[in-house]
Order: sequence, then C-alpha cells, then structure tokens
Amino acid sequence: MNEIQLSKDINILTAEINSYKQIAGQSIWEIGRRLNYIKENDLVHGEFGKWLESISMNHHEANRFMKVAKELPNSTTYNNLGSNALYLITTLPLEERSKEHTTSKGEVKKPDEMTVRELQELKRQLKAKDEQIEMQVRMIEDLNEQEPQVIEKEVVIEKIPSDYKELKRLSNEISNENQSLKQEKERLEREMTQKNEALQMKRTIENDELEQAQLVRLQRNADISVHKLIINMNDFVKEQSVTVYDSASIAGATAETKEKLSNSIKRVEKLLSEIKQEIGGEVTWIIN
Repeated sequence: MNEIQLSKDINILTAEINSYKQIAGQSIWEIGRRLNYIKENDLVHGEFGKWLESISMNHHEANRFMKVAKELPNSTTYNNLGSNALYLITTLPLEERSKEHTTSKGEVKKPDEMTVRELQELKRQLKAKDEQIEMQVRMIEDLNEQEPQVIEKEVVIEKIPSDYKELKRLSNEISNENQSLKQEKERLEREMTQKNEALQMKRTIENDELEQAQLVRLQRNADISVHKLIINMNDFVKEQSVTVYDSASIAGATAETKEKLSNSIKRVEKLLSEIKQEIGGEVTWIIN
C-alpha cells in the first residue's frame, strides 16, 4: 500500500477528492483512503457528515469507498471495477476473494473478474454454504449428546460428512465463542450489580446528610425560641423589680389581694418548674 503523506489542509483534500471522483477504478480506493484520513484525524472538526454534503457525497457512498480502501489493496487488479463491485468484494470472506468460483452459467471466474450480479450470486451461494455447515455442526453436536447404542451406529456413520474433522473444529470454535459470550455476560451483570450497589450507597449517604441538615435546622430554631423566652423572662424580672415591685404595698394589701398574688406566684413557679424539667429532658425530633 502506497503510504504517501496527505495534507492537513481540508481545501486541498477536498480538491483532490473531487478530482479523483472524475476517474474510474483506482480513484475509488484513493477517495476512500482520503475519507478515512479526514475522519481519523478529525480534519473537519466533528462535522464529517456536513462536510460530505458539501462535496455532494452521501454517507452510504462514503462508507463504501472507505471500506474498499481499508479492505482491498491498491492494485491494478481492481482498477477496472466500479464502486458496487469493489464493495461486494470487500464483503466476501478474505479467503474467498482470490479463489475461482463457478457462476450459474458454468463459467469459472475470480471475484475481480465477475459482474455485480455474479458477485451477488456468489454471496448468496457462500451464505447458503455457511448455513449448511452450521446445520451439519448442530447435527453432529446432537449426535454426540446421544447415548451410544449399537442400533444407532449405522445412522451415525451415514450422516457424518466427509469433512468431519473440519466440522468438528467449527463446532469447537462455536462452543468456545459461546463460552466467551457467557463470561462477558456474567462480567457485565457483575458490573451492573456493583454500579447499583454504589448508587444505593450514594443515595443512603445523601439521605443521611439531608437528615443531619434538617436536625441542625430544628435545633437552631429551638435555640432561637429559647433565647426569646430568656429575653422575655429577663424583661419581666427587670420590669417587676424596678417599676412595679413595692414591698410596702404588698405588706399593706388586703388578704384577698395577697391570696391572688400568691396564686399568681404559684402559677409562675409551676411554669418555671416545668421549664427546669424541660432543660434536663430529651427531645425526639420528627423530621419530615
């Protein structure tokens, strides 16, 4: 593959692509190579789709060109082929691209010698062959799982194809792949469980922090209320002792008035007693 140095100037690259679009054969590979280069180096700053529209190229066509450049060598073998034929060749298994195949007309051709219709027919043939091999592999696996019985021995011999070893190898590969998929599934499930546990722990911590903040807020409100009570009590004592309280007046009051004063004192003492009990009591906060 001819690794030439490409420009980092998008205008130059755009001009080159437009030039190669006017040429058949090799230009498809060259356009695809430049498209890959532009996308891999992000020369259009994340606007690859819009840039394609600016040069009148749709995503479907661009993806075909890019795949051809990645999958096929820059060889004169493919110079006379169009984009559809080149793309169909890239979708063939690697080992089938250089083999000779028999077409429906009985002609023996390599993929680069075929028409688009013949390449499409070849893909259908290979798909049908793969499906047949897969069916044979399943049949062998089913036979291997059966109990060995003399009466079934002849049936087994008749159904095992000539390429038994190859089919057995494919069967083992499929089993290994299934095992790998199972392990990957288990790994993903473990990761999901760990993420869920971490999320639950985070939520628990957040809830604890919220409850603590609400508790602090309730305690602060309680302190404010108590401070108001203290201020009111201090004001009461100050007012009564300075402006109202007169020992001579109390001594000279009637018995009825003294009894009312005594009852008022009892109510104040009861209130103060309850307040003193609350000072040593415990509070259970209800946090909404």
